[in-house]
Amino acid sequence: MRKALGLTLSLATASTGAIAQECDGVFLHFSTRGTVSNADSVMSVDEQLLLNQNGLFQYSKSLDVLGTKAESATDSSLDYHRFYSEQPGPNAEEMLALAQRLKSLGIFDLQSDPKTPETPFQQVQLIFDADCQETRLSFATTNAGDARSHVIAEIRTFFDEQASRHAIEKRERVSQGDTQPPLKVSIAELLSAPDRYNGKRITTQGTYHLGYESSALSDNGRSLWLGGWSAVAKKTTPLQYLDDHQLTVDGIFFAGPSGHLGGYPGEIVRLTRVAAQ
Repeated sequence: MRKALGLTLSLATASTGAIAQECDGVFLHFSTRGTVSNADSVMSVDEQLLLNQNGLFQYSKSLDVLGTKAESATDSSLDYHRFYSEQPGPNAEEMLALAQRLKSLGIFDLQSDPKTPETPFQQVQLIFDADCQETRLSFATTNAGDARSHVIAEIRTFFDEQASRHAIEKRERVSQGDTQPPLKVSIAELLSAPDRYNGKRITTQGTYHLGYESSALSDNGRSLWLGGWSAVAKKTTPLQYLDDHQLTVDGIFFAGPSGHLGGYPGEIVRLTRVAAQ
């Protein structure tokens, strides 16, 4: 499986003994964004991990299908927020232990990659503060190396253990694959029976309107959010060239709040055909 992930991390940790007050405390922010792919599918991965000694703890991880040739696909997500130390989550001792393990892995000895015009867009960026020391790192995940990978793995292991311990709920969204035969249906029919068509491959018609924070396919005053092309689509046309056109589209329908600020009652995503009338 090929991987291309971007990551940001910032961590400040309390030290022992007589040190300046500004060195006290624990703060960790870790995020990854990128894509993974195999012979059948391309997926986006997004992780957000956040904690501090005052009780803040946030863990979210999503895996969204960008395109698949398989018969079915599953998007999944974890999401947990703790705002007070009385709620479930890691305690101060566990946070300090994590910080010590990162130091023992030689985080202060890691070096950044030199910046070049060919530097990949998806980069690892790492900021670590401990005992009034700071290191700032930037490197491509394809060149992470053993030492860097061990640091990243330690952080992921910590959060995975917390997710398992506190029974963070995993949500899933199942859909048909992008090469399955589509059902012919109108926008009105989709919105009158959204559960029936949720996750199904459909073909429908409407007028496309593209604007600021808007991408809508409309028919007789009813609109759906129109997403982007499937990663396995054979031919694609930029949607900005199709504004105000009558379109026939093939894609996956998902019911529920969609688009900008959830302002649409459903969406059509992972498009495989867009034909202008």
